[in-house]
Amino acid sequence: MKKEKEIVRIIKDAAKKDGTPILGALTWWSLEGAVIGVTELKALYKKHGLGEEWLPGEITGSTAFSKTVREVKRMAQGYMIRPIRDDEEQTVVGVVSEEVAADKDKLTYDQEVTIHYHKGDQTITASDDMHPVVHVCRDVYQKMVDTYVVHDFIRLLTRNVRQKMNGIVVRPTGGVYFVPQGPMMEILLQHAAAFNELGDVEFTVVPMHGDPITKAAIANKTRKALEQELQEIQEELGKFKECEPRRDTLERRVNQFKELKQKAMLFADMLAIKVDDLHTSLDEASSFITKMLNASNEKMEKSKEAAAAAKADYAREWKRKKSGEHKRAREQEAPVSMLKKTVSLQPKALVPDKPVKKVSIQKR
Repeated sequence: MKKEKEIVRIIKDAAKKDGTPILGALTWWSLEGAVIGVTELKALYKKHGLGEEWLPGEITGSTAFSKTVREVKRMAQGYMIRPIRDDEEQTVVGVVSEEVAADKDKLTYDQEVTIHYHKGDQTITASDDMHPVVHVCRDVYQKMVDTYVVHDFIRLLTRNVRQKMNGIVVRPTGGVYFVPQGPMMEILLQHAAAFNELGDVEFTVVPMHGDPITKAAIANKTRKALEQELQEIQEELGKFKECEPRRDTLERRVNQFKELKQKAMLFADMLAIKVDDLHTSLDEASSFITKMLNASNEKMEKSKEAAAAAKADYAREWKRKKSGEHKRAREQEAPVSMLKKTVSLQPKALVPDKPVKKVSIQKR
């Protein structure tokens, strides 16, 4: 706890140094040993004033199994875990052993067991339940369904710092970020305080003062970072021209352009850097994506109209067929009914009348 208080004190007192305001802070972290249960992490975040919107995403069964495979690869010495199949119903991996032939410069491989993860009921089955790797796999999976590990936190912090805190990468290989002074600085400090309670984790936050040298260095890094993000977007747009992306992908990119433009405006005001050309490029890219999105919407509407028309045609055809079948049934029944009618109209067969009994009337 002493470490967290010291970080907060340094940041809050930094503006007092020579009366120079701070621009923001450099931050980086080492997450070795960052393993914690879902319930415990929620309690830790709450303790340091962080809402659940800053937590990692929900752990699904498929996510837990992916983490299980990654962990088993590390634990199962002498075995290789190789992917076989991943579809809507199952994820299938093979456990392969490797041996070096004693008399030849040759490697031999043997798939000893196949492990199936069933996504529907979230169960694990195997071709050999007694294999030791299968036992390890099941044990690890039971742990991963409600545990966050290092890989979860790497993705979480990278997303939170770059997207939600307007952080920029200041090192080509990543891992070190600059977060501008503002409302997000308090959130950054809360993250640092929370993560520094996890095992051997070190979450470092260093204030950066607004003196001319520091300001120029940060401005240069900011400009390069924004240009790099824009280049990545433009490369992706080139791929979109070759292969039409899904509609939800286009919608995410539109939001990404808005966020990047807001970030550019933020740093332009703070560091007095020119970002007009970046805005122009972003507007052009945004316009391109918007056109693709509109075309996708039109295509979807036409598809809906075609589906509705096809449904109506099917209904009419079904009605016509049913009507035709009914008519044919009536025609097939007609001879029988007509026969009955004809028989009923025919005169009765001539049957000799019974002889009339003569009655003689005698005169009195």
